[in-house]
Amino acid sequence: MTNHWLATLGMVVGVAVTWDPLGSLSPVQEAETTARPDLNARVLAFCREALGTSVGDGECYALADHALRAAGAKRAIHYPQEPNRGDYVWGERVVAWSIAPNGKRTRQGHPRDVRPGDIVQFRDAVFERRGARSISFRSADHHTAVVERITGETLTVLHQNSNGRRDVTRETYRLSDLKRGWVRVDRPQADDGSDPFGLRRSPPLVLPPEQSDPASPPGP
Repeated sequence: MTNHWLATLGMVVGVAVTWDPLGSLSPVQEAETTARPDLNARVLAFCREALGTSVGDGECYALADHALRAAGAKRAIHYPQEPNRGDYVWGERVVAWSIAPNGKRTRQGHPRDVRPGDIVQFRDAVFERRGARSISFRSADHHTAVVERITGETLTVLHQNSNGRRDVTRETYRLSDLKRGWVRVDRPQADDGSDPFGLRRSPPLVLPPEQSDPASPPGP
């Protein structure tokens, strides 16, 4: 799913969003974490190498999915989608920030704990940026990105299918600009072959060199 900025001058533009229960933003519970710094480094290296190109079918899901597979990490197919279908989980929960339509804020984790190579999932997210004479809104209704770096509360991410482009590009999001919806950051976990949720669809597919990858699962 794409995301974009809506710029205004001297006025506020309303953005309609939907909401899921705040209680559903709990982190994935695993008996033992399998996060490794080298996994994040491999995920990030894959995404940086892909800058300016389109990965898989060009959807935002495909970039994270291909990067995790190349790194030897678990992918979204290994985890239940929560709280709703299409709300992908990518590993161990690091940060979950949300703001309900009534303004109630929930913050789990701290941006300082985010690492390059972590995966970001957005749902109904609206970011507001105020300037001297204008207010701009950015929406990420259903989007996936990979963290390149973190500075304070600002995430620089690598993603695709954004702003009308289906190649991998770089963009920044300031978490403190979040006004509606939620943002979650998950840490890649090593794919040890286990399937605790019974969700592995099939063994990794090995294709002959002359064939291309199959289309990514439906999603952003």
